[in-house]
Amino acid sequence: MIRPPYPLGELLRWPVRWLRSSTAGLDAVCRGPRLWRDATAPEGPRARMVVVGDVMTVWNRVVPRVDPEVRRVFERADLVLANCEAPVVDSGPLRGGGRLVVHHRIHAGFLTGLVAELDSSPDRWILSIANNHICDDGPPGIERTQRALETAGFGVAGGRGPDRPLVVNRDLPVGRIGIACWSRWLNHRELAPDDGVWRHHDVANVDWAALRSSDDLDLLLAFPHWD
Repeated sequence: MIRPPYPLGELLRWPVRWLRSSTAGLDAVCRGPRLWRDATAPEGPRARMVVVGDVMTVWNRVVPRVDPEVRRVFERADLVLANCEAPVVDSGPLRGGGRLVVHHRIHAGFLTGLVAELDSSPDRWILSIANNHICDDGPPGIERTQRALETAGFGVAGGRGPDRPLVVNRDLPVGRIGIACWSRWLNHRELAPDDGVWRHHDVANVDWAALRSSDDLDLLLAFPHWD
C-alpha cells in the first residue's frame, strides 16, 4: 500500500502549486508584511538576527559550499533562527523513505558542518522542529531529534512537552527575545493533537500580550510553518 506523505487536501493542491507558484501559496495569507523603515539610527546596544527558511536533506551528509557573501551575513549574527525540516539522527546511517515516499532525515554532523562552514556556532542558533516533516521518522524521532540537537549545542524550539514551553527565550545585547514556533500540519498525522510539537490549534487563542508580559520579553517573534 502506498501512503501519500501529506494530508489529502494538501496532496491535491500540489499540482496547482507547481503550475502557479506564489509566495502566498493558495491560502488566505497576506503576500508579505509591509516593509518598515525608520530614518533615525537606533541608539544603544544592537543585535543582528538572521532568519532562515527550511534546512533539510534527503539522507545526505555532504555539507554544501557557502558563498562568501552568505558567510559574512551569518558570521556577524548574534542569533540565527531556522527551521529544521526533518528528524535528526546523531549516529548510524540515514534511511530512505518507503516506496515512492520520500522521508527527510538529517544527520547531526551535517548541521554542525553547515554551521561551521558559515563561520557560526550552534550556541548562536535556534532550530524549530515544528514542521510537517518532523514525523518522517515516526513519533520517537521527535525525541531523538530534540536530544541530538541539544547534544550538538543548538537551541531547540517548537517541541511540545512538560518542560518545553511554546516560547523559547534568549538574552541578547538588546534585551530578552522570545520565539514561538508551530506547524500548521504534519505529514502522516501520527501524533495525538496535543503531543510532539506545537501546532496551529495550540496558538489559536493565545494571549500574546499576556505571554510577553509574563516572560518579561522585550520582543516576541512568531515563526510558524504553514506550507
